[in-house]
Amino acid sequence: ATLPMGCITVGEKPTLRRLVDRIRNLTAAGGLDEVVTYSFIGDKVFDALRLEPSHPMRRAIVISNPIREDQNVMRTTLLPGLLETLSYNASRQVEDMGIFEVGRIFVPRGLPVVELPEERTFLGIAGMGHVTPRSWNMPRLPYDFFYIKGVVERILLDIGVREDAVIFEPRKHPFLHPNRQAAVLLDVRPGEGARSEEKENGIEIGYIGELHPEVVEAFKISSPATACELDLDKALPYLDPVPKFVSIPKYPATKRDLALVVKEDVSARTVLKLIKHAGGDLLEDVRLFDLYTGNPIPAGEKSLAFSLTYRAHDRTLTDQEVDEIQNKIEAELAKRIGGRKRL
Repeated sequence: ATLPMGCITVGEKPTLRRLVDRIRNLTAAGGLDEVVTYSFIGDKVFDALRLEPSHPMRRAIVISNPIREDQNVMRTTLLPGLLETLSYNASRQVEDMGIFEVGRIFVPRGLPVVELPEERTFLGIAGMGHVTPRSWNMPRLPYDFFYIKGVVERILLDIGVREDAVIFEPRKHPFLHPNRQAAVLLDVRPGEGARSEEKENGIEIGYIGELHPEVVEAFKISSPATACELDLDKALPYLDPVPKFVSIPKYPATKRDLALVVKEDVSARTVLKLIKHAGGDLLEDVRLFDLYTGNPIPAGEKSLAFSLTYRAHDRTLTDQEVDEIQNKIEAELAKRIGGRKRL
């Protein structure tokens, strides 16, 4: 008898599964509790979310033999399950809570259903009340827009999205507060100045925001309350999870500040991208450190102050070299957005 021969290969998790595992670890490490909710929901929850009859989330697959009346359609969003979990805990005197779920939503390719739906993997996060407990020596941190924005930024950076590729743009989702919400986009064309902030040059992967007061009331949860969803399938092609080695600088950096007066509707992100594009390879870092409106800044304008760091990897930069780049940046800002240096 002869023993069979063959090659044995080491198994490996699919890329999406590795990404999901990484996100679960990151989100749990950030203090959020993981939940697993049902894949079917009640269609009446769409009314509680203030969705119009034509809203895409209402295009749900109806279950022919539902287990319960309030679980009669397949979910098109993770939000109802997350909010019902918060509501369940709020009714039991739990006022502060942050949760997340990584699960699939089901998007019909057409209605009535004649073929299998598209299944997409989403990350959903929801929080109510406060992140931190009461303390005698520090104020409490609420689950507000800026907290959820920081959580999303941290997750995207840790899974391989470049810092300058994350874009937050105003949106109008009916279930979110009209002035405290944003779409999350990934800029797939870095280095193109202000044009890269336009929607057609970014991939929209989700939303973040504080919940609308009517939604908070409908689900009977604590305020403030926030939520976000990210489409991981859509984000996956633009991730670079392998860290890149950057050598320790041998030569000193030169720092300059730039205070700029621009129109009030010009975003700081637009200015940042223009500065980076005009600064070239010798501009190592740019940080916004001040925003000011009021006297003596004219009405309809604002002042943005940036800290710029210049460095060359093969020599020490001279003041003349830095001045030339700084002047180029100021000229580009004046040309593209009408920005002028604040004296």
